[in-house]
Amino acid sequence: MGSLGRPGGGRKLAAEPDQFVTATPAHCRHCGTALAAGDHVLHGRYDKIDLPPVRPVVTRVERYAGRCPCCGGVTVAPVPAGLEEGTPFGPGIIAAALYLRFVHAISYQRLTRLFRDLFGVAVSEGALDSLFQRAKQHFDREVAAILARLRRSRVICSDETTVRINGRTCWNWVFQNAAVVIHVV
Repeated sequence: MGSLGRPGGGRKLAAEPDQFVTATPAHCRHCGTALAAGDHVLHGRYDKIDLPPVRPVVTRVERYAGRCPCCGGVTVAPVPAGLEEGTPFGPGIIAAALYLRFVHAISYQRLTRLFRDLFGVAVSEGALDSLFQRAKQHFDREVAAILARLRRSRVICSDETTVRINGRTCWNWVFQNAAVVIHVV
């Protein structure tokens, strides 16, 4: 059933559901007679969509050192790739934080609550700021490429407006061509 005066479209069934549940009646609801498999016909089908429980995966890294029996030198195991020291947060948490902050403009305070309430992960505002500062270097090359494309353009559109950041009035400049856009505060 759709909105008033409109036919319902309904959601299409998933091409490959993760699970199947088959519900068949065991007895006639009118007289109580047992129903066999041959008495059943498909009455309807629908998909029930849900998210699995989200909980953090904690990986403890233990690095060992070995003493050489020949020379007495100590060799420490290398750091496993992707499990470097420095931040306890892995790429999934970093990606979610970047996405929520910079695509959806979620404040630091709300981000800490979201991570705690949705994922059971304690992330302080300071940890978020450090995470964003470390991630910035990975975007610097892309920013340089965007600026280079803008500088090569025959036509560049620009605009400016004020924006309040931490109680201060700042300027937000936007520069764009047909393919790229960059904001500079």
